[in-house]
Amino acid sequence: MWIVKDLEATRSTQEVALAHVRSEYNNERLVFYSENQTNGYGTNGRPWVSSDRSLAASMVFPLNFNIADNAPKLLPLIFALLIARILEKEMFPKRVSLGIKWPNDLYKDGRKVGGILLHLMSTKNKKKFEQNSHSWYRHKYRMGTRQ
Repeated sequence: MWIVKDLEATRSTQEVALAHVRSEYNNERLVFYSENQTNGYGTNGRPWVSSDRSLAASMVFPLNFNIADNAPKLLPLIFALLIARILEKEMFPKRVSLGIKWPNDLYKDGRKVGGILLHLMSTKNKKKFEQNSHSWYRHKYRMGTRQ
């Protein structure tokens, strides 16, 4: 089950999600979203401007496997494909086709309409007293305009 949190207005859904993982994360599957993100950022810290009809969302969930050395390179593509297909099916009333530009951009009609920003984090499982580290995956999906 996913826990969905509407942030209403926020600087960055990503900042909220990362702070949550660092401070109080306990294996939940979380979605933080906002229709009013004021200080979003993309790859290499580039500003990301959310328009009045955009959605910014960050998802946090555990990975239950060890990530192979090359797997992180494939994750942006895997999640871009997944999100594009979900949006095509669920969000658009008419049949819309979204394209993907490696490694993390979503395109519609030749224009960038979104992007995927990934973070892999390791954290201790707070529910157990073991010293084993677990890998966590965090992903951000946003639709807006890059400055």
